[in-house]
Amino acid sequence: MYGTLEISKAAYFSLRLSAGGGEAAFKGFAGGPGDAFPKASPGNEMNKKFFSMLSSSPATVVAAGNLDDGMNGLRLADVSKIYGSGKEGGVVAVRGLSLDVNRGESLVILGPSGCGKTTMLRLIAGLEQLTGGDILLHGRSLTNVPPHRRPLALVFQNHAVYPHMTAERNLTYALRVRRFDAGTIRRRLEETAGLLRISGEELRRRPSELSGGQKQRVALGRALMLRPELLLLDEPFSQLDQQLRVELRSELRSIRKAVDSTLVVVTHDQADAAALGDRIALMNHGRIEQVGTARDLYRRPDNLFVAKFMSPPPMNLIRGVIEQREDHLFFREEVSGVVSFQLTPEQQRSLEAHGGRHVIAGVRPDGISLKAYSDSEGTTLRGCAKITAVEDTGAAVWVTLNTGTHPMRCEASPEDCVAVGDRAALMIDASEAVFFDPVSEQRM
Repeated sequence: MYGTLEISKAAYFSLRLSAGGGEAAFKGFAGGPGDAFPKASPGNEMNKKFFSMLSSSPATVVAAGNLDDGMNGLRLADVSKIYGSGKEGGVVAVRGLSLDVNRGESLVILGPSGCGKTTMLRLIAGLEQLTGGDILLHGRSLTNVPPHRRPLALVFQNHAVYPHMTAERNLTYALRVRRFDAGTIRRRLEETAGLLRISGEELRRRPSELSGGQKQRVALGRALMLRPELLLLDEPFSQLDQQLRVELRSELRSIRKAVDSTLVVVTHDQADAAALGDRIALMNHGRIEQVGTARDLYRRPDNLFVAKFMSPPPMNLIRGVIEQREDHLFFREEVSGVVSFQLTPEQQRSLEAHGGRHVIAGVRPDGISLKAYSDSEGTTLRGCAKITAVEDTGAAVWVTLNTGTHPMRCEASPEDCVAVGDRAALMIDASEAVFFDPVSEQRM
């Protein structure tokens, strides 16, 4: 059975509701506190008409049949969204994006502000119309399915809980409007409150009496009450402090599995993405740069954007050249040559045709050591750099060095006793290095 959509106060759009065999249009605010479903009054004929449709024909709002299970999951097929038009051609928010989300998977859409990730979520929810492409769920197109008929629930960044209702009435509101029987509502309330650890006392409170974390649990619980096939979260933890973020992140994965929903989360925070996502889709300028696990994106970025974005700590990017020395290939930093190391056998096989070519070597800080060491294959060589900054966080000591050509960061142990102004032996673990083409910026 299809669920319905919880929409924020600012979502102003048209709904088509089928009532008594005909169609009528309602245009207004839907789902936001106060303005969302305000009490019908003689001066608000549109609200009265809308509520009349809800109460007289609830089945037309709720029922939409079952989706074809032949193809499991969500598919975005060459999806595009362009705002505006005219001589300048409008603003392209999403550019020919294709992505598959497996049924029951937790996928995080990660990216900087303005990259199109929230637009993508709104397209899935039906709050924005596609400019091109298609969105399918289990093989069935959602393009012409209105928001209230899509089997999903959307939780917005700003909680969007009703201030005049208790937490309990916020949680049960959607089911009461749709005339679910009292037993079903009570059972789902108990299950949802238990999953989210919302106590009986908190259920009796109004939002003004709840903390930010409690309000976020209520907003999430209101969506879960619908038992949606798709649960969409837009920056769910952005307004919470670090302790609450960590707590809710760990709980959300367990909750998602308990309710058997497919989860799509939008965030700019890499820690949230790594904690929540089975996979991460990293977006930039309306396109997907790379899809994979957090480890894939962190250790083996497809391009320089992914390498720079997946931090902290950021990847060290070192310009240099691939050199042939006797029977081996080496990387040597340009100009100063302080950073130099022999490539691993696997790297030599993949880069053997690029001897003498300029490249960019990427190495994470934990692939650099200030302690001299060697191994049986001789994959590391000693360099020397000047320490320009030392940051002791308690959990780790971060050291910034300057090779004369590049600034670099590495992690040191407290026992290293490094200080600003020292010159340190710099060791590169070649097995941790990846190489990029300086022109295309793609991984080689």
